[in-house]
Amino acid sequence: MKDSIQLIKIVLKAHKGLFLWCALIIFLFNISELIYPKIFQLFVDKIDNNALEVFGYPLTFLSDSSIWHIPALLLFFALLRLGISIVNQYYCGKLAQNSLFELRKRIFEHSQNLTQKELNKTHIGNFISNLIEDVNHVGFFFEMGIFSLFENAVFILCGYILIFMVSWPTGLASISVFIFGLCFLYLFFKIAYPKILECRDSYADMIRFFTESIDGQQVIKAFGKKEKRENHFTHIIDEQCSLFFHTWKTVIYGIHSLSILAALCIPVTLGVSLYLSKYSTDYQLSSGNILMIFFIQTTIVSRCKQLGRAADKLLAFMATAKRLMHLFNKKTIHRNTGNKEPIHQLSFENVSFSYLNERLVLKNITFQIDFKQFSNDHIKNRDTPLTYAIAGRTGSGKSTLLYLLGQFYAPDDGSIKANNLNINKMDYHYWRQKISYVFQETFLFDGSLKENILYGYPEASEEEFLRASECACVDDFIDQLSDGYQTRIGERGVTLSGGQKQRVGIARALLTNPDILLLDDCTAFLDNETEEKILKSIKKLKSSLTIITVSHRPKSLMSADHLIFLENGSIVESGSPNELININGPFSQMIRELNPKEHFES
Repeated sequence: MKDSIQLIKIVLKAHKGLFLWCALIIFLFNISELIYPKIFQLFVDKIDNNALEVFGYPLTFLSDSSIWHIPALLLFFALLRLGISIVNQYYCGKLAQNSLFELRKRIFEHSQNLTQKELNKTHIGNFISNLIEDVNHVGFFFEMGIFSLFENAVFILCGYILIFMVSWPTGLASISVFIFGLCFLYLFFKIAYPKILECRDSYADMIRFFTESIDGQQVIKAFGKKEKRENHFTHIIDEQCSLFFHTWKTVIYGIHSLSILAALCIPVTLGVSLYLSKYSTDYQLSSGNILMIFFIQTTIVSRCKQLGRAADKLLAFMATAKRLMHLFNKKTIHRNTGNKEPIHQLSFENVSFSYLNERLVLKNITFQIDFKQFSNDHIKNRDTPLTYAIAGRTGSGKSTLLYLLGQFYAPDDGSIKANNLNINKMDYHYWRQKISYVFQETFLFDGSLKENILYGYPEASEEEFLRASECACVDDFIDQLSDGYQTRIGERGVTLSGGQKQRVGIARALLTNPDILLLDDCTAFLDNETEEKILKSIKKLKSSLTIITVSHRPKSLMSADHLIFLENGSIVESGSPNELININGPFSQMIRELNPKEHFES
């Protein structure tokens, strides 16, 4: 219930006025609904015994000639109820649509702000399920659940108050049976709740399996597992269908239990009323009062069916709230708006890190890059960018180190500092402007080639765009595309080769004009000649640029100004490539294994 209350607060935060307006309309509708039988009772009593009373107070102002105003009053309240009902449906529908908008917006924003660790734990199928299935249930609840609960509960409560005011023994007999029905409803719904949670998880599992099958279609076909995959999916939806049916049966039993016992209230109410009228002198009831009680009681029966359906929506909402609040409670990135100083120094201080709390990938990493000092010590009169290389064997933690520097992950221990200030305290957006990242696997959006290159800096001029494209050698293959830079490249750039994607990724990063460029083995799919051409072009772009690169190419590593070598998540060597190649350590050994000829030439 706590999750449900929190989710209601989130949805209604921007729509409190609309919610209160809907509640007021529903309250007025219930009042008009109860006034209708009371007016009818007055009319019957006037015809029956020529006496008009409301709870014992005579209505002397209504004469015989004006009694025919009562049917007109009945017609007025019937039309009023119709008008209020239409207005109520309009505003409830509006609130439901607003709730869908708010939740989908929040889910998207929250997913964008999740830490990379949390994203790694959450399958995309869960996000799709949250965005579609869960949000739809919230919409149903706000359109047909929350106000239906309020409306029917208020009517039933007010109806019983009215019956008690006319004859409390009759009201007591009826409400005793009604409470018994509520107990049945609660019992069945308590059984159904965990099943509804299972249904939600089952739907997410189905989406997860489906998206994974689409993404891994080539592997499935390559290993001849298409039929097995289809059978597995059939099994998943078959189990899901069975689970949904059993859940539906339990809910229906609960709703009908309440409806049946509410229907039993009618003979109980009439029996008690007639008995009191015949045998009791203290609780005599007029024909109009008996008719009014019967009218209210029959309306309560139909309201109980609506209450049961609304309670079903509440149950679904509670299960949905549990799932959505689990998402909203996940750890997000703290987007600081603090320091904006120019970056002239980066340092790792005893940094350790692990994925999903497993073995440490990085262990006590400590090093420093002082851009000014480094330039003075190693290269006099620098007119080209500073290149800092990170080398090591597969799985040594090279890419992870760049991830930490790019703030995709946070260290488990230690700290990463810029200008002796923890990067978490740097202005987040300023940090993103100063650092650009080219990933090992280039992700491209479904759009044109130009849109993808401009993604990081859409305001770039045509000259800047062409310069970045030329620098990344995108112009080498642009003539092969049907519409040049306007060619649509499909989802994830499916129409481009691996090398072409990497070149687009490099152009996209260069266009933002960063101070620090992180290159994560981003030329792995390029031939040596193209890689060398791109790296030379990058070094001509901006002399104040600092490049931190991960590579397995000997030439790329040997051209760096400084290099650190990682082994099992720890730094085992550090220095200039020429220094390290001559001491015959792990770096020198790896270069010999990669390319003996290139090692000899170096």
